[in-house]
Amino acid sequence: MTESVRYQYYRSRDGIVLLMASEREFWKNFAYGVGRPELYEQQPGAKYADHARGNTELRAILRDIFASRSSAEWLDFGMKHNTPIAPSNRPCPEPSFFQGSVCAPKPAPYAVRPPPPVRFR
Repeated sequence: MTESVRYQYYRSRDGIVLLMASEREFWKNFAYGVGRPELYEQQPGAKYADHARGNTELRAILRDIFASRSSAEWLDFGMKHNTPIAPSNRPCPEPSFFQGSVCAPKPAPYAVRPPPPVRFR
């Protein structure tokens, strides 16, 4: 997932959200919703499963766009514009995962969920 751009974690103004716009329809909804239709028109991508892997220019643009709103605003945006965006309740998976380009880890307290009491063998 580190190379993905349209299916990726991004830092919002107050947390981290997951953009899941790898389908063309969702990508179009996102680009037009944020007032940047040229992002879609320049690279509409495949109908399904287009993650825009390795597109560092687009990643930087999206990083700046996501930093402009809070996580709650992004969730509202997703509902209003039919774009799958979800909150992330924990920091980045590991310090080197995003290599500082998307959501460099930021120290933040968070709850660690214990494993379930039932084990399957």
